[in-house]
Amino acid sequence: MESRWEIATAALRSGVIICPCTTLLVDKDIEYRVQVSGATAFVGDETSVRKVLKVRSRCPTLKRVIQIGGTPSKEVVSFRAALGKVAEDAVFEPLDLKPKDPSLIFFTSGTTGPPKMVLHNQISYPLGMVFESWGVAVLIACRAHAHRQALAFAKAWESVLESLRAGLGQSGMVILRSLELWC
Repeated sequence: MESRWEIATAALRSGVIICPCTTLLVDKDIEYRVQVSGATAFVGDETSVRKVLKVRSRCPTLKRVIQIGGTPSKEVVSFRAALGKVAEDAVFEPLDLKPKDPSLIFFTSGTTGPPKMVLHNQISYPLGMVFESWGVAVLIACRAHAHRQALAFAKAWESVLESLRAGLGQSGMVILRSLELWC
């Protein structure tokens, strides 16, 4: 999905909560995630937008559907067209985000029941990436075979990192939710 990092970075710096989703989700999976998270906007490529439009009528919190690339239908906002309306001299006023303010939503795989929503704050996800990097650095420095599976914390963060990589790196979808809804 073109512009995925641009959108994710802008959303996170603006206090918007994002929920990366894999392209393997079908319409009912998207519907479930929108309903459980209370998402107010959906951003995706042409394929993912077609999926969300099938279930939009059953997602009362969903106010906007934004499409990246292709030619969106009338009820969908074109990302490029909307971006083109922003004044060239527009100034971003950063929010005073606190470490415990929410930033990311992930859903578990749902292997033992419906997927469960996991809300990360402004520090938990970056801290996990620091621990992940630290673990990789230790492995390189020690040149030893490590049993990272024994470290539950490292393993949990590894799965979270993989989830983000999968969601933002494969023409995936991003569900957005306003910060005010959580406060």
